[in-house]
This record gives sequence, C-alpha cells and structure tokens, in this order.
Amino acid sequence: MNGIATRRKGELIGAMDTLAPGVLGYAMDERERGLYVPIIHSLAKGKGNVGRFLDALKERPLVKIPNVMSAVLRGMLERRGFVQEREYAEDFGESVEVWVWRKA
Repeated sequence: MNGIATRRKGELIGAMDTLAPGVLGYAMDERERGLYVPIIHSLAKGKGNVGRFLDALKERPLVKIPNVMSAVLRGMLERRGFVQEREYAEDFGESVEVWVWRKA
C-alpha cells in the first residue's frame, strides 16, 4: 500500500494523518518488524472506510495493530484474518496485545 503516511519511531504524535479516504490515524513503518498502526479513526462510522483500509493493509507482508480497545474493530480484524498475539514493547517495558497480519 503505497502512499500511507508513516512516521519514524519516537516521532511525537500531534494531529492524526490521513491513512486512507475517510480514515485518520497514525502509522509507523518499522521495516522488518512490520507496519504498526496504533491509532485508527473513522470520519464516518458505518460507511466501510475502516474496513476498506484494513483490506488494503493486507497487501503488506506484516501489519501490527497494538492495544485495540474497540470491540467493533476487534471483530473486523478477526474477520479479516488478523491474529491476536503478545509482543514486548520496549517503550512500556512490558508485553502488549497486538493484532497481527502476516501475508502468506
């Protein structure tokens, strides 16, 4: 997925970036560790924008969406084949929940 706005590790989060039409958020491309998308926000709930964004993310070899709080988003990730795992987060000094997509 070319053109997704990404930031470098450690770069401060200010205003959210446009990740896809109708979707704001924040993403970091950690190369071999994958694309991390910790914030996803729909500008129009129920219109399919986030679903289309998640479908497009599956073009990438490795995508990680940490600390999902929304039950709706969890369901969307499960239906699309994302798997819940745990990963050590150096910034927090502990293991965190991460929803992972690995392209076959």
